[in-house]
Amino acid sequence: MGRALLYGLSAIAVGLAAAAAAADYKAPHNGYGQPDLSGAWSNATLTPQVRSPLYGTRRAQTAEEVRLLEGDNAAKDAAGRAPHPLNTDKGGGDAATASDNVGAYDRTWIDNGAGVMRVNGEPRTSLITTDDGQPPPAKGEAKHVLPPGAGSAQAGLAAVAEAAKVDIFEGQGST
Repeated sequence: MGRALLYGLSAIAVGLAAAAAAADYKAPHNGYGQPDLSGAWSNATLTPQVRSPLYGTRRAQTAEEVRLLEGDNAAKDAAGRAPHPLNTDKGGGDAATASDNVGAYDRTWIDNGAGVMRVNGEPRTSLITTDDGQPPPAKGEAKHVLPPGAGSAQAGLAAVAEAAKVDIFEGQGST
């Protein structure tokens, strides 16, 4: 019993010390006194910067929307990695994993991300966190107007279908 009490008190002491250290933490700053954000950062995500108006004021996607969006992206990536006939003589050629558009940036070189950004486990509809997911209107401009039915389950699925149509590699020979 004494040993368990000693271990318990030790755990509490370590926890309190860690909490005190966290309270004393100060973010590092660069030479100009600004927060130091150096390091490796990535914005590779399927979450768009601006929310589709179809989501309305919903800041999170449903599990079904995430499954469809990430599944469609995985299918595009798999198709982009599949061997394609070379188009050297317009009659095709040996199978290769290269685009016939030499010098194109295809899925091999650009990382669009494989998943939707999550904050505290919540799959977000946009990187912008305003109520409507849009940048604030410029001074003197009217607020953004959401379409009728925005935020409904059907509108969310329409937003996913709209996003799935976009393929930035489509015009670069093979995807």
